[in-house]
Amino acid sequence: MKGWLREAVIFIPLAALFFALAFFLNVRHDDAYISYRYAENIANGYGPVYNVGERVEGYTCVLWILLLAAVAKAGLDVARMSVALGIGFGWLTIIATSWVAYQVSGESAARWRRWIPSFLVAICPFFAFNAGTGMETALTTFLVTAALGFVLYERDKWCAPVLLGLASLSRPDAVLCAGAAFLYDARVRKLRKALLRTLPLIVLFGGQMVFRIVYYGDVLPNTYYAKVGFSADVLERGMRYIVRFLRAWWYLPIPAIVAMSLFRRDRLRYGLLTAVVAIYTVYAIRVGGDFMPCFRFLLPMVPIMLVLVTESLIELTALIRQAQWRLVCRVASFALVVAVLGSQMQAAVKSRDAGRAWNLRKMAAARYFLEKLPSDSLIATDGIGIIGYITKMPILDVLGKVDRHIAHSNVPMGSGFPGHEKYDADYVFDQDPDVIFIPISGEGRFVVLPAWKSIWEHPLLHERYEVVRDRVTYYARKGSATEARDGRSGP
Repeated sequence: MKGWLREAVIFIPLAALFFALAFFLNVRHDDAYISYRYAENIANGYGPVYNVGERVEGYTCVLWILLLAAVAKAGLDVARMSVALGIGFGWLTIIATSWVAYQVSGESAARWRRWIPSFLVAICPFFAFNAGTGMETALTTFLVTAALGFVLYERDKWCAPVLLGLASLSRPDAVLCAGAAFLYDARVRKLRKALLRTLPLIVLFGGQMVFRIVYYGDVLPNTYYAKVGFSADVLERGMRYIVRFLRAWWYLPIPAIVAMSLFRRDRLRYGLLTAVVAIYTVYAIRVGGDFMPCFRFLLPMVPIMLVLVTESLIELTALIRQAQWRLVCRVASFALVVAVLGSQMQAAVKSRDAGRAWNLRKMAAARYFLEKLPSDSLIATDGIGIIGYITKMPILDVLGKVDRHIAHSNVPMGSGFPGHEKYDADYVFDQDPDVIFIPISGEGRFVVLPAWKSIWEHPLLHERYEVVRDRVTYYARKGSATEARDGRSGP
């Protein structure tokens, strides 16, 4: 059987399996709608802004937004296409995983050795879930995985550098992988060539930084200032995030990496992949983890981690002399890995259901505001994605993701909900929003954000605003158009 036909026989069923799982777990994150609004504003000629006229970089995925802007310019549905693109890049990641495994195992290794990691990625619920969220996660994972495959490919000239440069535009943390790739190149391809191969990254990532400084006036994205702090509490929260991840994987990555360090002969290639896993682990700890389910921040290292797990199991079982027992142990080992992945399904389904319920509530609120509010009404809210995308109204983000002032506010970080700790109630009331759409004070909540509490306790809330209880419950400014049109205000 020809090589390409043999590969098709393997990867077409894998594609069907992955697509079925990804569409089953598909749910768009509210934050994805922030990217949609930026993309549509670019397509409509307003530039990369969230609120027209306000230059704030409330995103970290410029490449993804440019792709979605092209989709919007073509007249296609951005929300639907974002899911299709994400799942498509997820499928490309499965192929790229096989490419990495091939480079690690070598040309003389059996073909099944590079198919197993791809199969494990295809059936991973966390990976499939993140591919269908409408966010840039699958794009970044594909670019990082493919880039590492080309870094390991001895005859590569520019594929790896260009892919790493593009990865840095899809998520800025991907630039850290370029550091590991540079050290590998300096050892394998010599320093001069390693320096030359950094040019695409310098042009792409450096060009974005120059644009950010000139256009937005900031060195880092606004989301960095809104979400990231530095304290012992932040690091402790990041450690808890990593522990939760390891528990979800039954701590399997730890013995796998230790086994590779003891038994793997080609330690340089193993060292590159291990460095990437370590980089994302340290990064997640440094930023204090993430609030989104299914470990979005760690997804780019999952294909690499599964390659390491596969190789470690193969190397360990190779120590067994009797072929029959070696086969039995290998089958049992990979059955255990499949069981680990199967155990993640419940968490992924729970996250999907919670996300869909959230989206339904937010969409109902957005349609209500479209019906009740003038088009120029200023809405102050926390979950700005769906509300902002559907209403197209000016949005005051009380958490600061698309608001420079709140993002730069000096508040304690690390003890609250990740990415939801910034606030400035005085500033919110200075902007005199027509509507404040946050939970009503006194109504039971499992999590209370500092932004909510600061608004509830502010004296101007009850002086200027009244609670409106209709299909949607919110605070409306007294005497505003929404109160007059609705007529259901009450204590």
